[in-house]
Amino acid sequence: WPPTYSSGKPITGTVQTDDGSALAAQMPSWTDAQFIIDNPTQGTHALNGVNYPDQGLVPKLVKALGTGWSVTSGPGWIHVKSPANTPITELRIDDGYANQIANGLIHQVTTVTKLPVEAPDKYKVEITGDTTKTGDRYFVQYDARDKVWKEAVGWDIIKGLDTATMPHALIRKADGSFVFTRLDGSVDLGNGQKIQSWAERTCGDDDTNPQPSFVGGTFNDVFMFRNRLGLLAGENIILSRTSKYFNFYPASVANESDDDPIDVAVSHNRISILKYAVPFSEQLLLWSDQAQFVLAAEGILSAKTIELNLTTQFDVSDFARPFGLGQNVYFASPRANFTSIMRYYSVQDVTAIKNAENTCAHVPSYIPNGVFSIWGTSSENFMTVLSENAHSKIFVYKFLYQNEQLVQQSWSHWDFGNDIKIYSCNSINSTLFVIYETETDLLFGTIDFTQNILDNQYEPYRTYIDHKVAFQPVAADFDISINKTKITPHKIYGATFPISEFVVINQEGFIQRF
Repeated sequence: WPPTYSSGKPITGTVQTDDGSALAAQMPSWTDAQFIIDNPTQGTHALNGVNYPDQGLVPKLVKALGTGWSVTSGPGWIHVKSPANTPITELRIDDGYANQIANGLIHQVTTVTKLPVEAPDKYKVEITGDTTKTGDRYFVQYDARDKVWKEAVGWDIIKGLDTATMPHALIRKADGSFVFTRLDGSVDLGNGQKIQSWAERTCGDDDTNPQPSFVGGTFNDVFMFRNRLGLLAGENIILSRTSKYFNFYPASVANESDDDPIDVAVSHNRISILKYAVPFSEQLLLWSDQAQFVLAAEGILSAKTIELNLTTQFDVSDFARPFGLGQNVYFASPRANFTSIMRYYSVQDVTAIKNAENTCAHVPSYIPNGVFSIWGTSSENFMTVLSENAHSKIFVYKFLYQNEQLVQQSWSHWDFGNDIKIYSCNSINSTLFVIYETETDLLFGTIDFTQNILDNQYEPYRTYIDHKVAFQPVAADFDISINKTKITPHKIYGATFPISEFVVINQEGFIQRF
């Protein structure tokens, strides 16, 4: 058993309340200079077979403090808890040895060395002025199971984020289905896995570990950069902890770490609301309406090494995300009635200097304003552009580079007809995926950038027909009385069509139009 008192002088505990009254109790000094509170081996209040008549400070404090107060004890500590609405303003301990044997605290000490070895479970203390730590004020809480002090959050703070207003996720489950949900840890993904949730604060308070700057604001973009999840809100860029994509709080306030979240704002003489973030040449390009910024870091990306600088000032469309393709980034720059598609690049041999050139300089009145989508692929060296003021057209930019020099470029477009509205046009390798709407249906189609091949094994030669599918009639479709086969398009396509032309091609290459 560890003795809790081994002094020839008395220990006096004084509790000061907010009404100015002081309640004191004294532990007696024994002739043998030894005293214990609990001794499981020899019995309560016993030492070497001798029973002592007094328990010490605990019963004296209970008697002196009166009803409503709670006094508990453990190895090396006594815990005094006041009634509701009766805050303790002072706790003074006098041990006769300059307070080197015993000391008191009210949830605050100046250094970690003044913490008791043990304390009540979950007892929280604020450390102030510890010069050995990078954070000069933080909180610790005692874990009785592990018998250690662990860093903790302060009192009366909001620990986490509102999952209803944070970005949601579209996730593929184990059975192949998809679910669109908030990240709150409640959705079962199958195979014993649950959806992740946004991490909560585990240390500090609103001063030492404030909420991310996006709280109370609006998200403009979500992206990934150097193994961190990034968010744009207002003039700030916020990056999660490294490889912990849903955690925007540091693991410790007392000690900084290179994987702590990053939350910085751009600096400019005009308001620069960040709209898009595009990774480019080991850097991150940040786009506002009239300025571009570069976020970079030498070596490890951390709050200590990050650099955020203004690089160029071009007018950029709010509605079309800049698209990185090869060693360039393309963005839309609207003019009076038409839009220029600009090629943003690093000046050769001087990667820190950026510039942009107009790819539409030879056709300045070609793409109308309202551009909302830019996409492309380096597999086929082309880029597509969609505009709200040309809803049935896909504008196509073809280019060819040799030895890092642009040797050929051209603009053209495909017009699908006034009754077609194109919503999306994305590329994967040599295939273009298009979401479009007819007068009756919303459809998803593909366009293959291939040449001199057959679309399926049944046609003797390639025919350029939209919505081509292979169909094998059955005996029930043939009417022997009129010697004709009945074909029902909506059964083949699973959709209805307005009045239009259908073409049927048999295996011999014979074509019929209906």
